[in-house]
Amino acid sequence: MKDTYTFVAIFQYDKDGINIRFPDIEEAFSCAETEKEALKNAKEVLELTLYNREKEGIEIPESSQLEDIKCNENEKLVIITISMSLVRSEMESLQNF
Repeated sequence: MKDTYTFVAIFQYDKDGINIRFPDIEEAFSCAETEKEALKNAKEVLELTLYNREKEGIEIPESSQLEDIKCNENEKLVIITISMSLVRSEMESLQNF
């Protein structure tokens, strides 16, 4: 288990908001209305997904290189970094609540 993970998110801009997905972590996806909310939601969904993968013993892949990810005209690549030591601590404190 690593203490820090960095993954590339794809923000897809549509008329009704922003769709968020992680090409390397297929089950991590979300949406938002604003870019600020999209950044918050991307971080949150990645934290929860990686935490669950750790708990279930599911492999966490290495992140693709930025230059290897293709995006469309209405998309933007965003780098999201997660501190798993903070996530683990927070999740454990919630479980003991």
